[in-house]
Amino acid sequence: MRERVIIFIIFVGLTLTFSVSASESEKNGKKMSFNGYSGGMMLHAGYGQSRNFTIYDEDDVLFNGKFQGAVYGIGGAMRVMFGNHLRVGMEGYASNSKYSKFGGYTSLGWGGLLLDSKWDVKKWTIFVGGAVGGGGYKFVFIPDYNKVDNNLQDFVIDDNVSYRSYPFVAVVPFVGVEYALTQRVHIVAKIDYLFSVSKNTNDFVTGPRLFLGFMFCHLPK
Repeated sequence: MRERVIIFIIFVGLTLTFSVSASESEKNGKKMSFNGYSGGMMLHAGYGQSRNFTIYDEDDVLFNGKFQGAVYGIGGAMRVMFGNHLRVGMEGYASNSKYSKFGGYTSLGWGGLLLDSKWDVKKWTIFVGGAVGGGGYKFVFIPDYNKVDNNLQDFVIDDNVSYRSYPFVAVVPFVGVEYALTQRVHIVAKIDYLFSVSKNTNDFVTGPRLFLGFMFCHLPK
């Protein structure tokens, strides 16, 4: 139910984004024609957590709780502009998270189609939009009981390491701002939140992420 609500909100938001962009262009007497493109790279960091889930072995519960902690990664985006406000493009990122000193981690690779609206205020550009796509997720669980005097026994084989990998579908709302250092080079900052809408993903780590990077623009003079 929650996933359906999220999808509905994103769909309505993207529809409103397109409608506002189109109406603003018509109001200003300009068609929704090609008006340049941009692309660049961004680093990101944030905080993520999963839902509660349990890992069992044959005789006992190995883990009962949630993964949570800092996430970090890198990626990029490319956008084509139509009219004064509408931008359509693609984005792709890789995010990682370490949740224990014994080597447990999660990682995901994500790519999707994006749609946003932008408003220019002198050298500043404010934008809001969303993306829809998918990718792959994996986590490695390493129990922390194989230690003596708080030191990990590197040469002891652990039969209870767990590995899981699966594809997912996600929606990603975002809001951000750009500052034009020059006409062709912009600094960009944005905040997003990636929601997995796939089933059986209680171990999926998600949360707000802050992106910082550069966009290289090719705009009409």
